Amino acid sequence: MRRADREIKDRGEIERLIKSFAVMRVGYSDSGEAYIVPVDYLPEFGDGISLYFHGAAQGRKYELSKSVKSVSFEMDRMLSHAEKRENEFTTLYESVMGRGIIAEIEDLDEKRRVLSALVRRYFEKEPLPFSSELVMRTAIFKIDVTSVQAKRHS
Repeated sequence: MRRADREIKDRGEIERLIKSFAVMRVGYSDSGEAYIVPVDYLPEFGDGISLYFHGAAQGRKYELSKSVKSVSFEMDRMLSHAEKRENEFTTLYESVMGRGIIAEIEDLDEKRRVLSALVRRYFEKEPLPFSSELVMRTAIFKIDVTSVQAKRHS
């Protein structure tokens, strides 16, 4: 990292940031071209970091998620723009970037658990039970994070 003075190394602080962002961008390599898609996500922490996201069980995101083994991810928040000195400007921000191994979740009970947790995360309410049809047609992917770095300029 070029600006080591901005790096966040504390695991608890990195987890706090990951929980606080609303959108994660997942980056794929598609035949030598970058493909980046924004997703809602569910973070889980234990010995490592796991990031879950959902989508339709068809389309480019779905096909790439099934065909690649590793992805990149990024989350950020712009805090403000600032003029440090006359005619010297900067952006204040927080960000988390990393890589991980991606896999589809196929177990229906696990898919229900993740979908319910996503509803609780974004809507702060307990969802009604999901129909089997909805669960089966919804793809759930899990990224097991293999590397992560966080940065803050404030």
